[in-house]
Amino acid sequence: MKTPRVTAREAARALPERRSDSHKGENGVVLIVGGSERYVGAPALTALAALRSGADLAIVAAPERVAWAINTFSPDLLTVKLPGSEFGQDGLGRVEGEMKRATAVVVGPGLGLSERTSGAVLELARMVRKANLPALFDADGLKALAPRLGELDSGEGGLTPPAGGVYIVLRKTLPP
Repeated sequence: MKTPRVTAREAARALPERRSDSHKGENGVVLIVGGSERYVGAPALTALAALRSGADLAIVAAPERVAWAINTFSPDLLTVKLPGSEFGQDGLGRVEGEMKRATAVVVGPGLGLSERTSGAVLELARMVRKANLPALFDADGLKALAPRLGELDSGEGGLTPPAGGVYIVLRKTLPP
């Protein structure tokens, strides 16, 4: 099967037109919840990709030391400095406040998989659903959420993991 290719021109046509008098934040605000002391680059690269794809603002919510490191990647990246050395329940209030500005949320790049973080990801998934925001649970966010999907309320929503992510959600190993 041949993979279809999309040209830059075709991709550009898919993006909405920007008004010439629009202000910062009117064309998308992406909130990225991620990062850990071991994985600083993943949320920074996700935020840069959000900006590159057309969002006006990319805000990374990360543990404080991680957030300071992310600030060195680009002056265009905004950060929310969360308490502690890893994402946990004590950071949820700050994240919820930032969700009021966001038009989309990404959870997981570089987040880590501690029990403390996994529990907070489940609660964050509930908050995102309540806020009715489009969300992408990726990487460690998907891994943290996968074994706890049954704890989420049923209703509209879905997961669209890549091929390898399907195995994570189903808790299976990849075939050889």
